[in-house]
Amino acid sequence: MKPLPDYVLQCLSVFFEAGVEAFLVGGCVRDLLLGRTPQDYDIASAAPPERVMELFDHVVPTGLRHGTVTVLLKEGAVEITQFRMDGEYKDHRRPDTVRPASTIVEDLSRRDFTINAMALGPKGLVDPFGGLADCRARIIRAVGDPSRRFSEDALRILRAYRFACQLAFTIEADTKAAAFPLFPLLAHISRERIYAELSKALSGSCPSRLTPFLKAGPLAFAGLPPLTRPYPDGLPAFLPVRIAALCFLCGCSAQSFCAAMRCDKATARESRAAEDFLLSPLPASSAGWRRALSAFTKEELERWLAAREILTGESSAMALQRLRKTADAQPPVHMRDLAITGEDLLALGYTGPAVGKILRGLLEAVWESPGLNQKSRLLELARQWGR
Repeated sequence: MKPLPDYVLQCLSVFFEAGVEAFLVGGCVRDLLLGRTPQDYDIASAAPPERVMELFDHVVPTGLRHGTVTVLLKEGAVEITQFRMDGEYKDHRRPDTVRPASTIVEDLSRRDFTINAMALGPKGLVDPFGGLADCRARIIRAVGDPSRRFSEDALRILRAYRFACQLAFTIEADTKAAAFPLFPLLAHISRERIYAELSKALSGSCPSRLTPFLKAGPLAFAGLPPLTRPYPDGLPAFLPVRIAALCFLCGCSAQSFCAAMRCDKATARESRAAEDFLLSPLPASSAGWRRALSAFTKEELERWLAAREILTGESSAMALQRLRKTADAQPPVHMRDLAITGEDLLALGYTGPAVGKILRGLLEAVWESPGLNQKSRLLELARQWGR
């Protein structure tokens, strides 16, 4: 197991010295046991938020309603939550009420999956639901009754598939069976939360494990039709490419999907560009690749070619060779690469929009014949076009 960062050990030691029970909980324990580096560290403590604020100098009350505060230390932040039990879930997402629990086992009993229901304390691992065994068996299993867990919080359904994709785990049979009839409950979840989990699943090492979920069409309410064939592994590890592939396989547009999921503008823009490349004929000439390089980087085009080959079955070897040969020659592909500028055209008497129009025409001519990119030749072309 990987060693804990000093700031986490410092935080735990404050609790221990004060005689207060405290445990690392949740995903950080799972990741440590799997030999992965946790993205963050959460602590469950017997202390109420008010006591935590007394023990530490810098505390932010990030979720007092749920007994949560964040302790700010020099090297990082740690979220601290009082042992708790959840009340009734009426909206299929969050409990209406929470109440303090008396033990760490009670706290762990409310969690989603066994691999997330372990705690690490001064006496070692607390594992009342067999999470360590499921980690070793690479299984996603609900804590207790899976139908109840998914009815309480429908997002847990998508989280099960997300963990399967990220960790290359298999969802246990009863847990998977309980999820399917409850797919409609996902309509109660905000699009932003659905997108957050779905994007993590798509970005995982095994996104193919989303296939049973996506084939059932549970996100049709958000504009994503059922998957028509298995989602593949091996696509470039770049989220916009994987979103474009998802839309390609589901027969919807990346634009409509990204709008429905309210994803960020950069991801939406890059997903649409990747989709356009998947659906358009490949450039048939070096001039076509120079044109493509004027709009996109070599790395982007290489990613899209790799995705296109996986999704269509068409070999991209020849296209990739031509792209790389074109890019390696460092041809003029942008206006800034032209041997003349707008000032040169102004000197010829061009004004206003005509300057941009002529520069664009010269660039297109240079895409076709890079040898034209000499100041004298471009000026002569500009003079001819002005006659």
